[in-house]
Amino acid sequence: MAQDFTIMLPNRPGVLADLCTKLGKAGINIEGVSGTQYHDKVIIHILFEETEKAQALLYKNGFTIMSIRDVLVTDIKDKPGELGKFSQKIANAEVNIDFFYLATNNRLVLGVDDVEKATAA
Repeated sequence: MAQDFTIMLPNRPGVLADLCTKLGKAGINIEGVSGTQYHDKVIIHILFEETEKAQALLYKNGFTIMSIRDVLVTDIKDKPGELGKFSQKIANAEVNIDFFYLATNNRLVLGVDDVEKATAA
């Protein structure tokens, strides 16, 4: 099962390149990614299939892992209104969406407060 890693990076040139180069050289694929600036840091979410290998590489290289969690990953159509329909189904199941981002192959990644209920919805 894929997992989302929340990682804090310094906000300076080359840090993301360094991280992604190390992952690539280790043969670890980034399935999805999102990032945003927070003060003098960057908070990124990265979706990995090879979670143990990714976690070991990140720790070994001194990257700050803030959290690792199971997420809902689902296909989504690339057309107007699809995210609204999908998120309404999740809301109707009384599941809260903490974060979301797109991954490779038109997949939607959702950090939710109840993965099982969200999956059933």
